[in-house]
Amino acid sequence: MKRSALLLLTAIGLAACQDQPGPVAPVLQAPLDAPVMSKLASEVIPGQYIVVFKNDVADVAAAASRLIDAHGGTKRFTYSRALKGFAVRLPDAAAEALSRNPMVAYVEQDRTVSLATVQSGATFGLDRVDQRNLPLSSTYEYNANGTGVKVYII
Repeated sequence: MKRSALLLLTAIGLAACQDQPGPVAPVLQAPLDAPVMSKLASEVIPGQYIVVFKNDVADVAAAASRLIDAHGGTKRFTYSRALKGFAVRLPDAAAEALSRNPMVAYVEQDRTVSLATVQSGATFGLDRVDQRNLPLSSTYEYNANGTGVKVYII
């Protein structure tokens, strides 16, 4: 799996597992297979980062507070279930310094992510599901908006 795909899944998983109330991650309307993954669009959020601790960090909340205070950031979320870490607003130079801390596994720029609503090169089954009339168009349209759907990412 490509690094960008792994980072996307991590970001979505973090939003789904947050310990504190906050913004909700976008609802995925399709499984993240290769054709859909190539249609992902993302936009970097300046000054916002996701910091992931190494597994041996025991008290995530205390460690996050210490690092945020030391680097002059503002905490957004703390993550302690799916992974250990936190989301933070801080200057780019501080994020670079934070990435060198021995407790930190990595620091990733936060970003928004959205999916395309039309998948080109769809398999026969998907193409046939969204289109009754022949000939098939070789596309699949994700036209459901996800209202009322709960997504659990493990």
